[in-house]
Amino acid sequence: VFNDGFDHIEIGDTGMTGGITVTTASSVTDDLYLLQSSGAIAINEALALTTANDTLRIQTTGAVTDGASGAITATNLELQGVGGSYTLDSTSSDVDTLTANTGSVAFRDSDALELAASSATGDVELTTAGAITQTGALDFDGATSIAAGSGNNVTLDNSGNDFTGAVTVVSGNDVSLRDVNAMSLGINTV
Repeated sequence: VFNDGFDHIEIGDTGMTGGITVTTASSVTDDLYLLQSSGAIAINEALALTTANDTLRIQTTGAVTDGASGAITATNLELQGVGGSYTLDSTSSDVDTLTANTGSVAFRDSDALELAASSATGDVELTTAGAITQTGALDFDGATSIAAGSGNNVTLDNSGNDFTGAVTVVSGNDVSLRDVNAMSLGINTV
């Protein structure tokens, strides 16, 4: 447990190429930054930011994964690093707002998820057990897959959205999608 009082806690740095691995369940009461230039980051045990409005920032151009026990709990999650590959698919993760500026993103959340302004050069896969909404424009170059569950709404209707690849809604209740130009739809189930 890290005690409260810091502006943020930084592990690693953007010049490093080694890896970061979370091997013990950890609770943090400040913003936490996990930073690597190109090294892998593995969250193999629960990582919880327990103070309202705290941010977990993960940055690398390498791969980021979570293990079977690697649930993330945070108000804000930022995924950064040009070309980074994020696979954070723990069914127990609970994040309120997700921001991405990276390569590919596969993220699973245990309830509703809000997307802040984000961009991804690769595929994006979002799976939730709650509504998916947004507060800023999305610029996703690869295929986008959305699964919110059959009883949950998907509202991605910002006028600045740009989905270059096909958008597939695997599950959702009421679905609203908007693109600044033409949109390609995959096979959708709503």
